[in-house]
Amino acid sequence: MKKSLNVILSLFSLTAHAADLLVAVGGSGSIHPNIMAAHAAAVDGDRILVSPGVYTENLVITKSLEIASNSQTLRYTVNGNLSFSPGGISARTCTIISMVLTGNVTDNGPLAPTGSVLRLIDSKMNNIITSANAIRYVLMSDSVMNGATLSKSDVIGCYLRSDAGSMPALSFFAQAAQTSTNLIVGNEIVAQATNIQTVLQGSPYLPMRVENNLFRLGQNSACWVGNASGASTSVQSTFVNNSVSRSAAGVWYVLQLSETDAAYSFTVRNNFSVAPTSPAITTSGATIVQDYNLWTTNTSYINAATGAALPGSGALNAGDPDPSYTDLDLSRNDMGCYGGSFSRDNFDDPMPTTALVLLVDVPRRTQASTSISITIDGIDR
Repeated sequence: MKKSLNVILSLFSLTAHAADLLVAVGGSGSIHPNIMAAHAAAVDGDRILVSPGVYTENLVITKSLEIASNSQTLRYTVNGNLSFSPGGISARTCTIISMVLTGNVTDNGPLAPTGSVLRLIDSKMNNIITSANAIRYVLMSDSVMNGATLSKSDVIGCYLRSDAGSMPALSFFAQAAQTSTNLIVGNEIVAQATNIQTVLQGSPYLPMRVENNLFRLGQNSACWVGNASGASTSVQSTFVNNSVSRSAAGVWYVLQLSETDAAYSFTVRNNFSVAPTSPAITTSGATIVQDYNLWTTNTSYINAATGAALPGSGALNAGDPDPSYTDLDLSRNDMGCYGGSFSRDNFDDPMPTTALVLLVDVPRRTQASTSISITIDGIDR
């Protein structure tokens, strides 16, 4: 019997730009000398194309714009800070592509219209500190050198490093339960030598999918989630197919939950760690479901450069055999960041110069006569 499959396709739309504004160092006439001059002349929906060069200015973005390098292979540098500060009641979306920012990324907090989005793609910055639940951050193929504090966000294929003090590489906050899930997928999450804080800190109000990341730790732990202070939460999160490399001995945690509500749950599955001492997983009352993890002290079991499991490690073809975890080559799931459909093989290559699909998120199976949702995120210059 022939069966039909109804597919709901949700695409990141590639907006037709109202106009292209050009920026170049020393520009004049129709070519603006800096980005803020082009911003002043732009309207919502315009695109600002920036010639590679060094621009000394602080960026305050209030409009829905795309600001991109006009070179397919080179970035432009901004000596200054960036604030995404939309106003009014209409949501704004800004996309920044191929920028090196020497300073920090901030926003205008609760003044931002709900539903506003800041996308940072193929860019490098010092740190990111958001003060707004209203703004969703989308980070793809970025380098954040001294920590990011976010609320609603997707962090895909990035390099994230803690600062030299107490700021984690990646931390999340929320004042109330959120319905959308934060994706933390395919990243390299690194601790600086002097930082002893957990590199990933979550909120019990925020569902998280922490999948296929490589954690490089010194004397740190990998993931910690705080307590909602007595408020009920039924959030479900996952810590799946991550690789953890830790250099220091002593007590450490792959996952430490301070949340006390049993309705909060965290699935820990198909992970792989190599460290002088095996990690702990602890909870203060929240539910942890764990299986098919490998914690080893044998450093020959991991490729130190990539985080990939090496032959003989016991992590290859040893993960959960359920089809929802099948590897890209359709073999049984490998433990660690190269297992499953979100394998780090998807994120290691340089940004291509053509149109790019950055993430495809689709369920592996569905029942007959039911719709599935496919989400595709991408960019095109």
